[in-house]
Amino acid sequence: MTNEIVELVGDPYKLHQYLLQVIHMSKKSFVVMGKALYYLKKDELYKKAVGKGADTWADYLRQPEIGLSAGEASRLIQIYTTFILKLGYDEETISEVPVKSMHYLLPLCKKMSSKEESDELVADATLLSQKDFRTMIVERKIGGDEGFTREYEYMLMRKEVNTGVLDKVHDISSDLLMRQFNLPRYEEMS
Repeated sequence: MTNEIVELVGDPYKLHQYLLQVIHMSKKSFVVMGKALYYLKKDELYKKAVGKGADTWADYLRQPEIGLSAGEASRLIQIYTTFILKLGYDEETISEVPVKSMHYLLPLCKKMSSKEESDELVADATLLSQKDFRTMIVERKIGGDEGFTREYEYMLMRKEVNTGVLDKVHDISSDLLMRQFNLPRYEEMS
């Protein structure tokens, strides 16, 4: 694989296309891994796949070639079963959702019974940054469909010039900062 890259250095467009292909494969890998794990576990096919030494699912996952924890394997299987088998998404669509956003999306979609219920969430998870998606999910949980009020506390930070290390200045209260800089304590969200 690395030899291919060295050979493509002379043709930047082909190298770019190669990179796009690798990115696409890596994005899709968590869905494909979940699918393979699902079928290997479903009828204990993993026992037939490697023979002795993998008497249990945990033994199978601990093999050096696989090296997954039971929790990691379970999450990959849940992604496949929830989005592909239960809700009916195609693998390409789900592979476009960043893995980090899937952490917040999966628990919500596991509770849903139809693709239509989850379409908006899947689209948001695909398009928004992980931070923005997480914020949106938290706001939905706290405020439902209606807005809610966020309360803020302020702190003063100092930065050491040479190292860039930030420290909180402890002897200045949030109330003093709010009065001094005319900062709001509450913010209406909608």
